[in-house]
Amino acid sequence: MLGGQAIFGFRLEDVEPSAEVVFETRELHSLISDAIEALPEEQREAVRLHYFQELKLSEIAILTGSPVGTLKARLHHARSRLRDSLLSDLLMRPKQINERGFTMIEVIVHDVVARTATSGELKYQSAVKDGKVGPWRVILLKEISGPRMLPIWVGPIEGDVIAMQLEHLELDRPTTFDLTTRLLALGNTKLEKVAVTALRGNVYFATMWINANGKAHEVDARPSDAIALALQADAPIFIAPETLAGNKSLATADNELTQLNEQWSKLEREGHTDPEPQPMEWKSVRSLVRDAVIESKAAPKSDASGQT
Repeated sequence: MLGGQAIFGFRLEDVEPSAEVVFETRELHSLISDAIEALPEEQREAVRLHYFQELKLSEIAILTGSPVGTLKARLHHARSRLRDSLLSDLLMRPKQINERGFTMIEVIVHDVVARTATSGELKYQSAVKDGKVGPWRVILLKEISGPRMLPIWVGPIEGDVIAMQLEHLELDRPTTFDLTTRLLALGNTKLEKVAVTALRGNVYFATMWINANGKAHEVDARPSDAIALALQADAPIFIAPETLAGNKSLATADNELTQLNEQWSKLEREGHTDPEPQPMEWKSVRSLVRDAVIESKAAPKSDASGQT
């Protein structure tokens, strides 16, 4: 269960934006701004007044001295031009595969988040000991072709390893996933793709497609293990459409906070320790594990006798 439990009511806007999100937002803003600048002057003026300054057509008509019908035509042509110019840069066709009779949707690992203390400095090792970082992680899988996300509860070890992979960090000693990937390579075996294929009760199940000496095999796995190995092997990740059922863009989901509090209560009823001993909020753990790895590599090493 630690490798992939369902989480309900998760709100993406509760998580601080990652570096990738900041970059993508700026890139999107630049693309749209350039496309608007390329419009003919009269169309560009109509777009700015109507969509940016939110003026009514009657108000724009007074300011520009142009009939309302003319303004409608300018906006129509401007939208058409913008659509054509932006499609090639922004439109991403959903990459889908067909396995077991259903179509699966390609996703990326958007982030790994956890509940962390709202105040005070967070250093990974000390934060774990004093309860400033919650005992669970949530992997966010985002569909490439749309806004929906699939949040999956996983254990802290699996979640932090995936966060390190997203940050392209390497430890001094190989992780289980490093070892597995190397063993697969030695056996002339390749991980071709993985997928979150089912939700049974409150637990997600995954499948890995392995090519061993030219022969394909399907191997059952926990989502956390499958995702970590896919990142290690640079293999695509998919999810079955039914696992996204009910997952709207998480920023617009209803009753998120109430449902999330119910999830905490359920964890406590099942015998887990109090997950929120102090005020907590959602936060990406990528910066925490990055700082921890950097500090561990900078720390003095001791030999067998204890000498530094």
